[in-house]
Amino acid sequence: MTVFEFDDFRAYLVYVRDHYPGMRRPITLERWCKKLNYRSPRSIAMVLKGQRLPSEDLVLAFSQDLKHSENERRYFELLVRKEKHKDNVPTSITEELTKLSPKQIRRKTLEGEVFRYVADWQHYVILQLFSTPDFKECKDADCAGLIEKRLGGSLDQGEIRKSLELLEKLKFLEKDLSTGRLNISNEDPMVGNEEVPSAAGRKHLTDQMDQAKEALQRQSLSDREFTCLTLRMNRKKIPEIKKAIREFRDKFDKDFFEDSGSDVCQLNVQFFFHTVED
Repeated sequence: MTVFEFDDFRAYLVYVRDHYPGMRRPITLERWCKKLNYRSPRSIAMVLKGQRLPSEDLVLAFSQDLKHSENERRYFELLVRKEKHKDNVPTSITEELTKLSPKQIRRKTLEGEVFRYVADWQHYVILQLFSTPDFKECKDADCAGLIEKRLGGSLDQGEIRKSLELLEKLKFLEKDLSTGRLNISNEDPMVGNEEVPSAAGRKHLTDQMDQAKEALQRQSLSDREFTCLTLRMNRKKIPEIKKAIREFRDKFDKDFFEDSGSDVCQLNVQFFFHTVED
């Protein structure tokens, strides 16, 4: 994936860290720092966490390390400038971004906050928790600890608070200022389209598959159902296969979703080719 797939420079760098070219695992900040010929891994960490913006030298170092073309380098630089201006982005920047990446004309881009909501697995899960009986009118001060306990420690309270802040910012959660309680809002939390290529959507699915691998090791056989099927088929039937999978998903949701349910679960269905097209 190229930088043109992104509308947020930080989301792009996080993706690159997790899918660094030529590496099967995320690159460590120490190793990346050496490749960038930069002084401190902490500076890069602060950029990735949104605690600071990269300097012009660091922007150039990233571009050189990732072997950006001239257009890619300029696009990346403009994304950083856009972040500096935030709510008052000059028209010249947005126009040049669109000109550099034709994809921006053809699809609705995900802003940084919405990208994070779609990309990271925990936001959907935490939002679902607020619909369970134990979380009705949960007080803000108590929510992070309660969520940490219900998720079995898979997230620490710092990560949970960041998720709560994001859900509030997107208006999926609302805080009653008089009582300090958090509640589900009336905003529709569903974002995106299944057939629109999205870096956020791909990361979300990757994260959920990682969660499935953890569950395979951690949860008892009585609490999970993992199965697989290897078969021969005709590529011409892909539209029928997609339709059948989506109909199964929708029926599963209809049959087993409960408003009064107190647990949050995950159904992952993967279909892919082992073979390349002849």
